[in-house]
Amino acid sequence: MSPVSPNAHPRAVRRPSAAGSPRRRGAERRDQILDAAAKSFREVGYGGCSLETVAAEVGILKGSLYYHFASKEEILAELLLDVHRDALVMIEDVVRSQGTGMERVEGYVTAHARWVLRHLDRVEVFLRDYHYLPAERARQVAALRRRFSNCLTMLITEAQRDGAADFDLDPRVAANSIHGMLNWIGTWYRRRGASGMSDDALVAQITRQAVRGLLPSERSGGSASERFPTAPTRRPGSAMRSARTGKKA
Repeated sequence: MSPVSPNAHPRAVRRPSAAGSPRRRGAERRDQILDAAAKSFREVGYGGCSLETVAAEVGILKGSLYYHFASKEEILAELLLDVHRDALVMIEDVVRSQGTGMERVEGYVTAHARWVLRHLDRVEVFLRDYHYLPAERARQVAALRRRFSNCLTMLITEAQRDGAADFDLDPRVAANSIHGMLNWIGTWYRRRGASGMSDDALVAQITRQAVRGLLPSERSGGSASERFPTAPTRRPGSAMRSARTGKKA
């Protein structure tokens, strides 16, 4: 499969504009505020963090925040929406890449794990403070997260068709279990470390664990032709359309 650079798409919030223009400066300030908010929310919790704390982290007055965001709720919502959009760009690149279903499962897990390590603040804020989002914003984030689940479920199903993954596994349960393992990195990695492991070694181990958990066992029954008797071979594009809509291709 095509390699996915660990440094690809590091931010979704960068917006092209003329160098030094007011729009460019505004976008850069917005990024600074979101980065500061992620750090502050992670350290003291969204509920206990004031806008004064966020402003001080950026080095501006509290009133200057309102030029970019209407409220603390809006900062939280944009922080979580931005980081999910960022991840989807990278994940969808993996889904579109060439390779077998299992090769792309491996690429997906690797890319997702690297993304979590780059965004530890935001991942932990999501896990801990998601419930503070207003209902409409929570629905928007949930819709993005369904696309993650749909993408990985699709790839696991393709690996089952190829005979590379256990037929007895429910692919959506498997996908959600892998996502749980990946997202939980944000709750422990920076606090305890990983026994001196480098990021690359950590990602490699997590990828191995995820892939090995999908491999056929001696007791898994049936064959690909029995489980998927009329399933056509699908190209990555069809997988992406199904992942976006949640419908079968």
